[in-house]
Amino acid sequence: MTSDVPPSLVWSEAHDGVAVVRFRGDLDSFGGNDMRKCCLSLLDDGTPSVVLDLSQTTYFDSRGLTDLLVVHHHSGGSAGQRVRLVVNGLVRRRLVATGTAALWPLHETLGDAVSAASGA
Repeated sequence: MTSDVPPSLVWSEAHDGVAVVRFRGDLDSFGGNDMRKCCLSLLDDGTPSVVLDLSQTTYFDSRGLTDLLVVHHHSGGSAGQRVRLVVNGLVRRRLVATGTAALWPLHETLGDAVSAASGA
């Protein structure tokens, strides 16, 4: 059986003046690359805050983690907290297991992340 849904999908939108990158699917060498390019483009354009919604991530490997770390480094690191993550259990467990969870503010809902990013 084939599916009309691609293995991963990345798109960006604005919520209350905050750039939101939404990701669905496998955060691996293919999906991670697309996610990284989208985030870096927003950061390079001067976007002050990006919320990366990973709540619909279905697979997360070391290449996906590497792409997240590139985004983190490119954003200036933890000091500015320009990138916030919305995570599901799979993503949270991987970040905790690799000792990288403290690099980003982690949120359970998109609304919480957008509110924190916008200073509301």
